[in-house]
Amino acid sequence: MRRPIAMPPLADPLPILPARGPLDAVVGIPGSKSLTNRALILAALSNGVTRLEGALWAEDTRWMVEGLRRLGFKIEEQPDPLNGCNRILCVEGRGGKVPAREAELFVGTAGTAARFLAALCALGEGRFRLDGTPRMRERPMQEVFDALRRLGAEIRDTEGRLPAEIRGPLRAGRVRVDDRESSQFASALLLVARRAEVEVEAPSSPYIEMTRELVRAWNWEGGSYDVEPDASSAGYFLALRHLLGGRLEIARWPSTSLQVDHRLPTFLPPPAAISRKGDLGDSVMTLAIVAAALRRPLHLRDAGNLRRQECDRLAALAAELAKCGVPAREEPEGLVLAPAKAFRPAVIETYRDHRIAMCFAVLGSVDVQSDGRPWIRLRDPRCVDKTFPNFFETLETAMGRGVRT
Repeated sequence: MRRPIAMPPLADPLPILPARGPLDAVVGIPGSKSLTNRALILAALSNGVTRLEGALWAEDTRWMVEGLRRLGFKIEEQPDPLNGCNRILCVEGRGGKVPAREAELFVGTAGTAARFLAALCALGEGRFRLDGTPRMRERPMQEVFDALRRLGAEIRDTEGRLPAEIRGPLRAGRVRVDDRESSQFASALLLVARRAEVEVEAPSSPYIEMTRELVRAWNWEGGSYDVEPDASSAGYFLALRHLLGGRLEIARWPSTSLQVDHRLPTFLPPPAAISRKGDLGDSVMTLAIVAAALRRPLHLRDAGNLRRQECDRLAALAAELAKCGVPAREEPEGLVLAPAKAFRPAVIETYRDHRIAMCFAVLGSVDVQSDGRPWIRLRDPRCVDKTFPNFFETLETAMGRGVRT
């Protein structure tokens, strides 16, 4: 795909300049990835045209748009005057029908696109092939494939992973979906349930409840939907505000939200223990960074899903925090942090994971050595393009500095 936004090149490794003092800024955050990709599926299944305003335009959502177009859905894109990392997307819904009868879909590293498009393909009548990057081929798909099979889909997969060939249609019925490996499996079925005439039984978890609430409130006759700023992306700047003090506002920040990571400020300062299953989503990683910066102990629990995302995030956090002087011990489903006795300069491996890069950018923004010099350097900083292409430019704005390249 073409790069959506001409972002300036970045040094690699990229030095993170610590803040010179308290913050005083208003920053814009791109649209929610979770809400954008869910809304794209619902818009495609609706009647008439749905206009998505503030939709995230980054790698994960562009793979979703490309997949929908290959399935025959018409999607027009327009610039968003409020944020260069967003687009206004006009989706022509087909009332529950999938126009194409055959298509080759590629989802990059986008887990939401892989799981949601698999369910949409099974709703159609035809043969569809779904594939992704080598890392996406390692991520689990078995639960969503098995659920679709129980509803009549024919699926040839690769040991429960991509690549896969999917043939629909689905038959009406009831299906139970587990969320132990990923809540996206249940969300995928919930998104197509109305058109497939399927009742989905799934555990209650923050991301599944977000999907349920979005489906419940959706206008199936078309119209307009305003995508909120991404709460996980906003969390890095809310964490900075807590660490550095001063004033920092998030433009268009809603007072209430379907996104679980909207709760992050209620967990600052970090408690002694946090659960990814019941408390926060990806922002548990941000909270771990805040705890490390403040030299506070933290027990991250119920976070085994983090091992099966863009990288093994528990292993990555433990390894990279240890480089910085923060004692970190992995558990099968979590991470235990102890206060650092002394921070050490480090070159951080980001593992091509946007969240690892943004987390350690937050840590590097704190002048732990009191000399104003960069002590954190990030390898492959452009991995943030996955969800937040102008992250480093926004970070410079928050710090009251010009853009560095």
